[in-house]
Amino acid sequence: MAQAMRVDGMPRPGGCVGRLYRISRAAALIVLWTLCAVASNAQPAPKKIVIAGWGPHSSLDEAVAGLLRGLESEGFTSRKNLAIEQANVNFDRAIIPQMLARLSSLNPDVMVTIATPVSQTALKALRERRFPIVFTPVGDPIAVGLVPSWSSPGDNITGTSNLPDWDAVVAFFATLLPDAKRFAFIYDTGDESSSIDLAAIDAPMTRRGLALIKVGMDAPSEAPQRVQSIVGRADVLIMSASGRVQGAAPAIAAVATRARLPLVGTVPGPVKQHLALAAYSASYDKVGEKAGIMVGKLLKGMPLKELPPWRPSPADLQPTISAEQLAALGLRLPPTLEQCNCLVKR
Repeated sequence: MAQAMRVDGMPRPGGCVGRLYRISRAAALIVLWTLCAVASNAQPAPKKIVIAGWGPHSSLDEAVAGLLRGLESEGFTSRKNLAIEQANVNFDRAIIPQMLARLSSLNPDVMVTIATPVSQTALKALRERRFPIVFTPVGDPIAVGLVPSWSSPGDNITGTSNLPDWDAVVAFFATLLPDAKRFAFIYDTGDESSSIDLAAIDAPMTRRGLALIKVGMDAPSEAPQRVQSIVGRADVLIMSASGRVQGAAPAIAAVATRARLPLVGTVPGPVKQHLALAAYSASYDKVGEKAGIMVGKLLKGMPLKELPPWRPSPADLQPTISAEQLAALGLRLPPTLEQCNCLVKR
């Protein structure tokens, strides 16, 4: 019996064998086509980010919320293409390395570090990492050694700052409280960023002829005692933006309220909770959002060297004033702030 020939010149089986050959060949083609179709429709694996937190606080939570919104604006959400793992150390610096080791073992595409202590530790502890780090919010990333300048990111690290413009901040406090001459500043002695703020506020105070009383705390539990120590010696108390100081805000506010001591700062959270009188600052939500946009660009493949650190401009600073605290202290808004649209009410 003559045998059919394949296009490659080899004989093609005939009869039953030939029919089986043709069926098996067709089946193989169907399987191959199906695999190709599945592969072409398969969704890529979600990108993975880890968020290394400092501790629970309304302002830091606001920054993380902004971070997620910034990621969404770049097309990344946990519902679609993003896997997120979060952890924090409840303001305990001693266990930051342990948290970072666990999060880095997940092989993230990007790590986000919240606040200065976590960011500094990550930079030192994760030198051999392959993933980039984006910090937020950090007061002065240059002074604490995270980046070399505002125009250049660091060694595979960049991020966003909530650096206060202390000239503008002091001018706002002086406008809101024109009779105040003695300002106390409570800061965290274990937070380098907090100490940098203390040094930065000194010159604007001196230029305005205002006295600055330095009040250092080594632990949040010391805050009430430290505030009590300046009652009668200060007209206003300024709270540092340090995470541990902010974490102690209710205790600080309790002493200040009993002493009728106006409490102000550069973090709007305590003002919105009516613990503090006023703040002048950039929104933590916006600072976090800018970081989220950075992370999104990195996930899309942009080189980190093209993402210098971001800091607020003077136009980003806004006042926040508690109407409840204003009334409790028997104060009135000065004429220049009557149209500020910055009063927070319950």
